[in-house]
Amino acid sequence: MPISKEKKKEWVDFLKERLTSTNSVWIAGYQGLNANEFNEVRRIIREMGGELKVVKNRIFKRVLEGEWEGLTEFVEGPTAVIFGAGDGVELVKRLNKLEEEFSPFHLRGGYFEGRIMGREEVGALARLPSREVLLAQVASGMVTPIFKLQTLLRELLSGLVRVVEGWREKKEKEEVKNGEKTQ
Repeated sequence: MPISKEKKKEWVDFLKERLTSTNSVWIAGYQGLNANEFNEVRRIIREMGGELKVVKNRIFKRVLEGEWEGLTEFVEGPTAVIFGAGDGVELVKRLNKLEEEFSPFHLRGGYFEGRIMGREEVGALARLPSREVLLAQVASGMVTPIFKLQTLLRELLSGLVRVVEGWREKKEKEEVKNGEKTQ
């Protein structure tokens, strides 16, 4: 069913606005999902702060000309576009889980923080540890050398104390021997 020029222009304007105002865009296929499954996928994405839109490929490809040109290779067959809000990594992790829960749903590629990503890169991004875990790993990586340095310094100081203590004991013994000899 053809759509009017006005409706096409509205779609083009809407899609351009969404592309420029989001930090992540994910393109997925959904052929084979029934209406209830599709609505469940849409609900879950909405709860994550994202927005799922089914697009007409010809219109979407026209919108992608320019900065997002590389995304056109992922636009084939029934296409759903997920616009992310907030943490794009957490959204793609959840989308990756949706692929397991609703097997016809599958990510084809995406655009994240200025970079076009293929299916393999999207999967790698989804397997990254959470932001909190990464921050903890960085903090641990910074703290571990400090603890090692502290331990090393403590051992050096303990060794120095033992040497000084041994030297003091030796001097006392020599004084005792010398004191016995002089009496």
